[in-house]
Amino acid sequence: MNPPLATEQRDRLHHLLTQMAGRLDGAVDFWTTVCLSPALPGRRAFLTANVEGLRGLVAETRGMLSASAPLADPLAVLAARCEDLGNAFLTLGRFESLAPDELRRTTTAIAEVYRDLRSALLEVGRAAGVPLSYWEGQRAQREEYYRGILERLYGLCVGLTDSEKVTDTAARTR
Repeated sequence: MNPPLATEQRDRLHHLLTQMAGRLDGAVDFWTTVCLSPALPGRRAFLTANVEGLRGLVAETRGMLSASAPLADPLAVLAARCEDLGNAFLTLGRFESLAPDELRRTTTAIAEVYRDLRSALLEVGRAAGVPLSYWEGQRAQREEYYRGILERLYGLCVGLTDSEKVTDTAARTR
């Protein structure tokens, strides 16, 4: 059995988990907006910087809890799925050039990775005795909001791609 975390460590872990939860929700809410805005300069740099920020939080959390055997699996999931999230968003950032099947795989991957990261964050908090309060309170409303974005993401991309083709064709025929 691992010794309980000191108050300072518990506070720091709560802060890290809260930051990761906020960034994870921000990925669904805001990174998708950036990805779906082709005219926005620096999309790739924005995504890379945000993924790096999330990686840093995961690394600090792993370093703080590395000696805890019950946390090994959820910490490994956090690290691996953080990489998957970054790769999926970098792919989504070029949604206009993706084949429909690759776009479907990418949007599905984002939804799956979001769920896995969310579960791993909650598990780390539970196992460490530091409940993650970020998702409490408006939990059902928040879950529905983010689930809705993830469920509509493929259709949004296809709609934007189709409207760009229509706009591009109209511009060429003038």
